[in-house]
Amino acid sequence: MSRAEQRDKFISNMCGYNPEGKTHQVLTIKIGSRAEWEKLGLETNRRISIKEHTYIQNILWDLDQGIGDRELRVSLLRQRNTERGFKTTVWFNCIYIIHTSPHQDAVDGHLVDSLYTSDDKEYSVIEELFDQNSNALIEEWTETHMLHLLATDDDAGYLIDHYFDETILSFVSMRFVRESGVLVPLPEPPRKSLQFP
Repeated sequence: MSRAEQRDKFISNMCGYNPEGKTHQVLTIKIGSRAEWEKLGLETNRRISIKEHTYIQNILWDLDQGIGDRELRVSLLRQRNTERGFKTTVWFNCIYIIHTSPHQDAVDGHLVDSLYTSDDKEYSVIEELFDQNSNALIEEWTETHMLHLLATDDDAGYLIDHYFDETILSFVSMRFVRESGVLVPLPEPPRKSLQFP
């Protein structure tokens, strides 16, 4: 059984989860140098394992040396949440999928997630790097495609349990629309309240 077939079986065994027809808009950038990768700040995230760190560093070494045919890419999926009270706070759930081109299905992709407020300096860097009107390519991806990009079942299961499974959470990713030739985010949709038995 191929890794892709194994991943399909893993997804089908996730109780209550069905990815059929579910899509998200994703912003993807190509990492052209070690400096660009370090600017993202993902190495400090606790979810990057030693194995993933080594894998990424090998690709960056190839970039530094100008050898190899692999491109390092990072794709971003975001959710915007506004909390209104004495002070209005805007939070961003950011899901990064680190992958390569050419890509090996269910073999060489990695997942990192982070939470920012709109006032965080780190988030302003992310907005600059993933500017949908200059640096980033905007694509429509199915949840199945994203789950197949990831190397491990642990990462795929984490993505389902923490974001995609609608029986647990109400995750609504940011979407964009073109206005006067410029891509702008659509307004934040109302969040559904969770239903508990």
